[in-house]
Amino acid sequence: MNSLSSAPFIRILPSFCIGIACSFFNVLNYTTAFALLCIGISGLILFFSKRKPDFTNRCYTGLSLQFIYFVFGFTLTEIKDERLSEIHFSVFPESKYFIATVDNSPKGHDGNLRATVSIISVMKNNTCVSTKGKSILYFKNDANAIHLNPGDRIVFMGFPSPIAAPLNPGQFDFRYWSSLHRVYHQVHLGKNDWKKLPSQSGFFLKALSVDLRNKFLATYINAGLEGQEYAVLSALVLGYEDDIDRETMKAFSASGTLHVLSVSGMHVGIIFTALSAMLTFLERKRYTRIIRLFILLLALWFYALLTGLSPSVIRSAMMFSFILIGRSLNRSSNIYNSLSLSALCIFVLFDPLMLLEVGLQLSFLAVAGIAFLYPKIYKLIFFENKLFDKIWALIAVSIAAQAATFALSIYYFHQFPNYFIPANLVIIPLSTVGIFAGILLLFINPLPYLCVKAGWLVKQVIYLLNASAIFIEDIPGSVWHGISINIFDLVIIYLILFAIVLFLEKKSIKYLYTFQISSCVLFASFLCHNYFQLQQKNLLIFSNSSSFCCQLNNGPNSYLLYHSVDSTKAFKYSDDYCISKGLSIRNRTAISLDNVKNYLSGNNIFIFENYILINKYLIQDISKNQNKNHILKNIKANIVYVNKYTLKNVIKNKIQADEIVISGKGGADSIEAKLIYAGIKIHHLSQGAKIIEL
Repeated sequence: MNSLSSAPFIRILPSFCIGIACSFFNVLNYTTAFALLCIGISGLILFFSKRKPDFTNRCYTGLSLQFIYFVFGFTLTEIKDERLSEIHFSVFPESKYFIATVDNSPKGHDGNLRATVSIISVMKNNTCVSTKGKSILYFKNDANAIHLNPGDRIVFMGFPSPIAAPLNPGQFDFRYWSSLHRVYHQVHLGKNDWKKLPSQSGFFLKALSVDLRNKFLATYINAGLEGQEYAVLSALVLGYEDDIDRETMKAFSASGTLHVLSVSGMHVGIIFTALSAMLTFLERKRYTRIIRLFILLLALWFYALLTGLSPSVIRSAMMFSFILIGRSLNRSSNIYNSLSLSALCIFVLFDPLMLLEVGLQLSFLAVAGIAFLYPKIYKLIFFENKLFDKIWALIAVSIAAQAATFALSIYYFHQFPNYFIPANLVIIPLSTVGIFAGILLLFINPLPYLCVKAGWLVKQVIYLLNASAIFIEDIPGSVWHGISINIFDLVIIYLILFAIVLFLEKKSIKYLYTFQISSCVLFASFLCHNYFQLQQKNLLIFSNSSSFCCQLNNGPNSYLLYHSVDSTKAFKYSDDYCISKGLSIRNRTAISLDNVKNYLSGNNIFIFENYILINKYLIQDISKNQNKNHILKNIKANIVYVNKYTLKNVIKNKIQADEIVISGKGGADSIEAKLIYAGIKIHHLSQGAKIIEL
């Protein structure tokens, strides 16, 4: 019997997901998609038009269906793209005033807040026109914005501009991240650029979710929780992560247990298991089983609503819902089929682009990995002692989840937690206790004295949880940093993993061959990467508005040149670049331009006053010498680095250069025109970093 017969939705999901990806990355156009749809429909018609269908060629029918699933995913993604609408706000460039609905509460720090809004109408020729589309609003030093809630309506002025791409290589791509949420524009507002409109009666699901969560958060404050204990408990139970500081987040990430701070399948599974056990007595009769089903479904989706309807929670709630409904119909549920069906429902009912959410990908892989690998790993060792058996079961779950997700985690986050097994043995039980304790606090809130006493106990549990994560992070070698793989390597690693598991399970020689060939391909990929890394020679001038900052990459070695005033930024730019390119930070030499008079290293770099000689490239930094007499005249340099205020010195001092790199926004257009006419290339760092091959 075909192993996929019990999980039919697995057949649909891959082609459907490929269609979504092709739409998002603009790999395909409508004409090609329509042609594939015609091929798929023609194949089905040809097969079923025969009086006696030839099932020996049913693979062609399957291929036809895959074309249809692919086009369905592609078309659904295109339909959900509001930018293609005739009433998207971007088609009204002459508009000055916009009316929008707040989608989420403003977040931020240091007085700078950010919120996402849905623009519902614009003012055109003194007429209000209905529109679609989302935008990010930035409120600078505006205390009034913190009081905005989901569902509130505001009017603001200032046309939203497209979100810019990252200026330096390796930086976090906020434009890409925003596009996954269907947000492509942003606008910065002053205190007088917006105004809250009178509230309207109506139902707004997100507003209800936030209102409920805020009331429960107040319960934790009333119970005496504060600081990072309050922040972590709020994240554990309610999915509210805004108050967690960087140190705590970094500690959980280093221990490989960051997932406990993001409400996901683990949290939903814990609550589902507890509720199922509590309502076991309702399974005795048919009508009580129906009551139990409704109670569990209601509890699952209420919790999903309470935690903000994140993609991973929606996936978990849907999966458990399908399992419950299947059991109520006396049908055995296939975990892979439930996963696939829940994914399809999320994409169809919510947004297909949730496929590209990192949290959702990791959540699906973790559940699939546990379902597939855990039984095999658990059976490897048998313990008669119940305590040791429970410990081994937890270790087996941790290994299964990590095996399924480690490659994807490395691809996105470029690190691996080396002590994930001891971390999970300590942090998972503590977080489970914390979840149940946090829920208990919500129920005993009407009893203030008991709530405060219980709050003290909960605080100790969460303190121990945080301390455990920090302790594991402080152990030498807790995290393997700076790992870089590309999408090709990612696919090959998962192919190797599947080949190993299937070979151990089925003992088929073809899986051994698959493992050997895939391993050779992966090894060859790493060799090619190392070869090109050894051959590279380039100069990268980072886009930095305040001072000069560059990095010379010469094979595996690199040299970072920076001014002390911007040392933090310089190292952040360099770290991001090195990690994205797989360069070792240990082979980087940092040189402060403020603390050296001259520097010579292997004839690669020579620094003297405002001259930098890198290999044969001479750079003169005159950005901080606006009218100094000691700037030499009639000099020749390959590259001259200036800011918009000192650009005039290039002509004034008769400086000759092949290229001029200008920092800061704006500049003297007339001077630039003269330089361009003279055959000098101009590059603005405000448009992105400058990479020069040496």
